[in-house]
Amino acid sequence: MSKKPNTITTRKCTEAPIVGQPIDISDIHILPTKSDVLRHFEWVRNQLKSEGCYQPQKKFIAIRVTHKLEQIWKTSLIPVSSTNNIVFMILQLHERCEKIKKSSGCNTKNAKSFKVAVEKFRSDIDNSLFDICSCKCSELDKCLCPAPRENIEDQLGCDQFIVEFKVHRLLNLEHPPYTFGALRYELNRAWNELPQEDIDHLIRSEPRRIKEFLNDENNDVWRLHCVRKLAEEALKSDLLSSVPTYKAKLRAFHHAWNPNDCSRNIYIKPNGFTLHRNPVAQSTDASRGKIGFRHGRHAWEVIWEGPLGTVAVIGIATKDAPLQCHGYVALLGSDDQSWGWNLVDNHLLHNGDAQGNYPMLNNAPKYQVGERIRVILDCDDNTLSFEKNYEFLGVAFRGLPDKKLYPTVSAVYGNTEVSMVYLGPPLDG
Repeated sequence: MSKKPNTITTRKCTEAPIVGQPIDISDIHILPTKSDVLRHFEWVRNQLKSEGCYQPQKKFIAIRVTHKLEQIWKTSLIPVSSTNNIVFMILQLHERCEKIKKSSGCNTKNAKSFKVAVEKFRSDIDNSLFDICSCKCSELDKCLCPAPRENIEDQLGCDQFIVEFKVHRLLNLEHPPYTFGALRYELNRAWNELPQEDIDHLIRSEPRRIKEFLNDENNDVWRLHCVRKLAEEALKSDLLSSVPTYKAKLRAFHHAWNPNDCSRNIYIKPNGFTLHRNPVAQSTDASRGKIGFRHGRHAWEVIWEGPLGTVAVIGIATKDAPLQCHGYVALLGSDDQSWGWNLVDNHLLHNGDAQGNYPMLNNAPKYQVGERIRVILDCDDNTLSFEKNYEFLGVAFRGLPDKKLYPTVSAVYGNTEVSMVYLGPPLDG
């Protein structure tokens, strides 16, 4: 790349047509006029060129001007309009100036029509305040405008400006970097040359922008994490049909059965959501979820995908509840640390005693293998409830303790399988 010829920069060659000599409005101690804003616009353009950005976009220049205007007005304790609106006003004013430069007669500067247009425009911008005040009330004591807020909601891409600045800096190097080490050095150098105000603005705006991005539960970030964490079998099956978004699937995975918190006769299948009980005689085995709950409202689905046997219990337990015992018994609900619903005989179980039939219906239908049962834990009201086929079956247990409670099941039948999918907060109604 050939080296650019040395040029002598004079005051004349930096002067902007129509508006005159560029200025830094940081040096003035009054609210700027439209003329001041246009002259500062040109001053910022020259600054960016000197910093290596040889063709800065008007939008990025306007952003830089906006930051300076906001500082001046807020120093005067005057509420200002939104950043987006100020940038739009600057670009509109600059467009007016550009139209005059391109108007008929601008090629012969002595043309009468051009001189009249320029004088009229200068008279307007010299005597008009560039008003960005958000309050337009005529009487201050009757002002009903909301209190001004710190404006950090610039959506015009400060990060894009920084990327463009770095790219221009690299493209205009006399000796472009040809190694990763040289590239890293030049990028760091470009970063160090960035104005601190642009870096500060980027830092302030990023948390909001990241939050907005992550609120889209189907974006590429959540999809990528799903692909990395979840088995392909689970993503393609109907098991996760109740959690349609990538973020919800990932959350369900982190709440699924805990392979390190289950009976030795149970293992978690590769899909991460289904437990398998080995055919071990005279043993009752249980498994807990990875995450327990002490606050808020939570719902998850349990699907029994194999024979129930003589006892099949779903519910909740604390960390102190046992996960294996001898014989075929209702392990979940056998002590004061667990609460369960036996799907075989429709009995509620706690502290080793049957707490009555559930649901409270005459001839309540028995559970059919493959049905989805929704478990609803309300830690605020200390209740446990169940739903089946989208029908609320009523509150099963009240007065639950102020302890961390985990989704739990206990099974006795060999080779039976049980899946659990966490749904999040239940939807009322």
